[in-house]
Amino acid sequence: MADTKSSRGLAATGVGTVDCARHEMKLASGVGDLQKGKKVATSTKEMGPGSCRDILDDNFSDWNWKKVTTVGHILLCKLKEAVGSAKMHSNELAELQSAIDAVSLYACKSEVEAWEDDSSQPNPFESCIACK
Repeated sequence: MADTKSSRGLAATGVGTVDCARHEMKLASGVGDLQKGKKVATSTKEMGPGSCRDILDDNFSDWNWKKVTTVGHILLCKLKEAVGSAKMHSNELAELQSAIDAVSLYACKSEVEAWEDDSSQPNPFESCIACK
């Protein structure tokens, strides 16, 4: 691609973006022109710089708008799933606790609570073999 006649005289041969992986949002400041030799889709290479930026801004704004307007539905679905999972996990915890004798369960809870209150206490989640 670097040596093709079709790329002569172009300021850029493509566009690359960096997206926010956590929020899946597209930021205008995360866009950069790619130069010859980069293998990317080049749908904006024939445009002038102003047109190119306008098209990219429109596309990113559309993407972000769709993301923002659907976030309520997505969160509702995740909340419903979490409520169902919480009930299942609560039942499984109760079943596990019923299988452990009361003295051992109290000792385990005491160790965890002591560690949560003061992290300098021994970590009850570390293997005792690894501690020695």
